[in-house]
Amino acid sequence: MDTQLVGYKAKDFEGRNLAWFFLIVMGIPYLFIALFVLGIAKFPAKMGPGLGILLAVSQFLPLIGAFVVTGLTEGKPGVIALWKRFWNRNLSLKWLLVILLLNPTIRLVASLIDRAMTGESYPVLIADFLPAFLLGIVIGIQEEFGWRGYVLPRFQARWNALASSLILGVIWAFWHVGSWLIPPGNPSRQGYFGWFALWIVCL
Repeated sequence: MDTQLVGYKAKDFEGRNLAWFFLIVMGIPYLFIALFVLGIAKFPAKMGPGLGILLAVSQFLPLIGAFVVTGLTEGKPGVIALWKRFWNRNLSLKWLLVILLLNPTIRLVASLIDRAMTGESYPVLIADFLPAFLLGIVIGIQEEFGWRGYVLPRFQARWNALASSLILGVIWAFWHVGSWLIPPGNPSRQGYFGWFALWIVCL
């Protein structure tokens, strides 16, 4: 089936195609996580290169899933259309700056407030702003092909923009749950998974 976009929305919900996408993006990691949670496999005390590569590849599953399912269901024209959505040539510089700088700027302001209240000082531009900016470019973009590029337009064929975003936010949050389930947990994301999930849904 060729996906026809009506504005930002897809023409159809495409439940079967979405099921294949989520099977790739969430089924593979959850199967991997289950091996450790159920005690079938033991997480190594020291991460070797093989496991490191596997975990790194898993971060790109939204990108892989989007292009694999699109290629299988829509062929080369669909893949080209999905890739072209990566860059909107009609986007103004103002909105490009908002897209690139909003999230790291919020993190920077929050960090400055935190430093002012705790008295702790370190180069916040290097510690907060730049990592958030680079992470958004390198890792965030590949996720966008899957979540916003592939899933959201199909959700909006059935639900309005707000409902689609909230549903997708919950799914997106639980895609990260492995970081809390696989030992030793996720010390880089402090706090409970519930707070992280709330932040993801709001984002």
